[in-house]
Amino acid sequence: MTTSAKANTKATSQPQSDQAAGLRSLMARQGPRLIVVCEDRDHPATRRGVASSLAGALGRQRQAVLLLDESRPERMRRWLPDPAEGGGPAVLPLAELPATLGELLKAQDGQRLNVVLIDAMANADGGLSPLASQAQDALVVLPGNDDSGAALTSAYATIKQLHQRHAGILFRVIVTDCAVESRAYGVFCRLATVASRYLTVRLSFVGHLPPAAQSSDPALMRAFDRVAANLPLWSR
Repeated sequence: MTTSAKANTKATSQPQSDQAAGLRSLMARQGPRLIVVCEDRDHPATRRGVASSLAGALGRQRQAVLLLDESRPERMRRWLPDPAEGGGPAVLPLAELPATLGELLKAQDGQRLNVVLIDAMANADGGLSPLASQAQDALVVLPGNDDSGAALTSAYATIKQLHQRHAGILFRVIVTDCAVESRAYGVFCRLATVASRYLTVRLSFVGHLPPAAQSSDPALMRAFDRVAANLPLWSR
């Protein structure tokens, strides 16, 4: 059974609404989870789309979410579980990137957050910004339709750089453009084997995304919903 399947088994062991409320309460007590979304350098729109769609899926599950694209801080968005918000994101422009998570949270008018997602831009040396470097998790976007091996090489290089510069960060992998989970998991295993052998780094498979022409594709939205439902169960 894959990591995502095991998490799904746990997620169905109690009523979904009760579980979601409990998880939101737990995450609020621990403070927001800070996640950087990285990789897919040749296709930044794909990485950006993953970050945005995952934020939207978390919002649909009534999580309080902040999405920050480091290349466009003026378009920072926030989803709140308050029905008065209408279920959609509010745009909260930033004049500049804050240096710490504390500074970012101060700008939220006292609103408590469950998750902060950062579409990260690597520095010249391959490291993260001061804010992104405080993340607990790095969500690596791995294209699953690249038979040349270039995507695996690029993802491995990113993991190596982040591991060397930001010790303690936990690596999660989401495989895109794969309609079948077994194929996606096979692609993930190739990357995980190399990372374990040469970096002694453990990767976690968090799910796969089917090919889709638009972010509103029902199958793609369901896939993001599955990832979002399991996210509160990720180890810290």
